[in-house]
Amino acid sequence: MKKKLFTRKTPFLFTHLRKKPCPIGHFKTENDLYLAYVDWLDYYDPIGFVRNWGILHEYEPEARELVQRVQRCVNAEEFAVTLRECLVEWFCEEDIKPHFWQHGVCTVAEDGWALWRRFEFDLQQISKRSHLRKNHTIPATLALSTAPSSLLNK
Repeated sequence: MKKKLFTRKTPFLFTHLRKKPCPIGHFKTENDLYLAYVDWLDYYDPIGFVRNWGILHEYEPEARELVQRVQRCVNAEEFAVTLRECLVEWFCEEDIKPHFWQHGVCTVAEDGWALWRRFEFDLQQISKRSHLRKNHTIPATLALSTAPSSLLNK
C-alpha cells in the first residue's frame, strides 16, 4: 500500500512562544495570518532575537513578505524552498542560528504551510456563509403575510 502524498498537519498558533492548536474559524482576515506568521517566526527565531535579546515581533517585515509569497506556493515542499530562499535573502546565512537549522527548514515550513491552509479553509467557510446569507431571501408572499398590518394598510 502506497503512502499518501498529502497528510494533514494540524495547524498551530505560536502565541506568547507557546504552541497550541489553531481552532477552525480563527482566521478572518489576511492580517490574522500576518500576526500568526509573526508569532510563528518568533517561536522558531531564526536569528536569535527572541532567545538572545528577548525582542518579540522583530520579524514583522519578514512575516509580511512570507504572507505574500506563500500564496504562490503549491505545497509545503515548495514553501520550504521559498522560506530558505527568503532567510538567505534577508539575513547572512552565518547569522541564522544553529538551533533553527537543527529544527530543519522543512519542519518549520510545514508549520507555516499548515497555517496558510487553515487560513484558506477559514476564508472559504466565511465566503460560503456570506453566500448563503445573500441567497437566503424571504419569498414576497411570505413577507407580506408576516408584515405588520400597519404596513399593509398603507
